[in-house]
Amino acid sequence: MKNKMALASKAKIFHFEIVESTNDVAFELLKEGEKSVVVVADWQTAGRGRNGKTWESSKQKNLLFSFGVSHSIKDISLYLLQVIGSLATKKTLEKYIDKERIYLKYPNDVYVKTDDEYKKIAGIISETNYLNENNCHSVIGIGVNIMQVPDKENVPNAVALAECTKLKNEINIEKITLELKNNIEEILTNSEENIFNTWTKELNIIGKKIIVLQEEKKQYFALSILKDCRLLVEDSEKQQKIIDNGDTIRYEFQ
Repeated sequence: MKNKMALASKAKIFHFEIVESTNDVAFELLKEGEKSVVVVADWQTAGRGRNGKTWESSKQKNLLFSFGVSHSIKDISLYLLQVIGSLATKKTLEKYIDKERIYLKYPNDVYVKTDDEYKKIAGIISETNYLNENNCHSVIGIGVNIMQVPDKENVPNAVALAECTKLKNEINIEKITLELKNNIEEILTNSEENIFNTWTKELNIIGKKIIVLQEEKKQYFALSILKDCRLLVEDSEKQQKIIDNGDTIRYEFQ
């Protein structure tokens, strides 16, 4: 892994009342010549998550956030983008929720333990547009439930920050935006090895029983996380399998 990240420039913040997608706007700003941007919106009409899922939110209820950067492909291992987003989101939420209650779900969702249940509070998606063989634009999209739980049909087990913090009166989306931006930029000053190791420690998934949903809920055990962030698992007959989609598996956080 590379010794040092090379993307730790200060991003400009752009705020919009309504957009189709904050990720799309971030890409447009990078295309126009910006080097590093944060795009936030009060409302987006075509927000997207992983695997073609949508991400909906009422106006000014949640954090709709995208961090975009123009960079050389040599600057960063692209599979770490979602990792950076999840670590920064967790750190941001720790100011409002006891850190012992916040969990990362492989590979990058953020959950909170509340009333003996684990509920999703944030999701992260990363996207990259290649300009040529050497340069690209990358965007980390982050959606955090602040005041509202999204559509229960899409996320049946979700929670909003306002429901699980004792600091509800201190919640301010503009302030949280700045905290998240600063946390991303701080993480980018670390080596890739440090970022990867911090993430794997936070996941705490090695040795746990993994249920693969697409195989009639067949059971595996997590052996290791590969350097490209894929999960290596093994069944009871020592047959190994590589997992690269967290939506296809289930496991217990504790």
